[in-house]
Amino acid sequence: MPILPRGGRIEKFLDFGFFCYPIPIMLNALLTEKPLTLLKRYWLVLAFLVIVLLGVFMYVFGLRLTGSGFVQAGTLSIVGLPDGTAVYTDQSRMTAARGGRAEVDLLPGGHTVIVDAPNMQPWNELFMVEAGKSTVLAPLLVPKTPVANRLTGEERALGAEAILNYPLPTKAAPLPLSSGCALVYVSNNRILAEGISTETCTVPEYLLCPIEEGGARTEVCPSATVIFPPNENIESVSPFPGRDDALIVAAGSQAYVVELDPRAPQFFAPIMKGPRVRSAPWNDSSVVISDTAQVYQLFLVQ
Repeated sequence: MPILPRGGRIEKFLDFGFFCYPIPIMLNALLTEKPLTLLKRYWLVLAFLVIVLLGVFMYVFGLRLTGSGFVQAGTLSIVGLPDGTAVYTDQSRMTAARGGRAEVDLLPGGHTVIVDAPNMQPWNELFMVEAGKSTVLAPLLVPKTPVANRLTGEERALGAEAILNYPLPTKAAPLPLSSGCALVYVSNNRILAEGISTETCTVPEYLLCPIEEGGARTEVCPSATVIFPPNENIESVSPFPGRDDALIVAAGSQAYVVELDPRAPQFFAPIMKGPRVRSAPWNDSSVVISDTAQVYQLFLVQ
């Protein structure tokens, strides 16, 4: 380390930038040089420091520089994540989950997110971010290989009875989801949904229609919205355990999870295949499902 000369003068070979001085030399310069002399000698470095500090300050408080000026960023919060989950925003930026959640600041507007959790089907979503506000998403995590417990004896009889007695939702007796604000039913082998407009209901956006062409979505659509039209005959439709925004659909030889929001990219995940599969709710973490020969308890929530 260079030695400070007596009298506090800085040696000329160090006079090439404030950042290159060892800490004692910088303190010595600040204490011994006149402010005006310091300003004249190091104005470029000081200006750079001011710009850096201003940039850090603005970044911490959510301001981002764009082509049109400074914009207040919003925050995306992903909750309910297992350890080891990676979150990708706009197909590139990766954020690791910590403590069951992941957060990232984004510019206002539309974005995409992909949640890649260990042993789970990748989940993706389109979402909007508003300036200065937080957007909270709870991804639908479905195991790649759900644990299936084959039921026997009395449990098998109870499971088969639950499947037999679980009705297919109809327009007259629909399945209420989205906090009761969306009524789901089957008609002409299609899964449909209608919004319910009340003082206590917030109708999902995908069940709203514009008042006029190009206008904002402010009214409940007068006709039902098609959620999912399977190719095979629908055998059963039930809610995903612990959620009111996803369905378990059994149609033909397959059972799968379908997100209630039909807008692309609509989440779809197969969970079982077999002859004439049917399912019914069982408990908060599983469903009961049959393939005519066997009855299983299928665990979907970990």
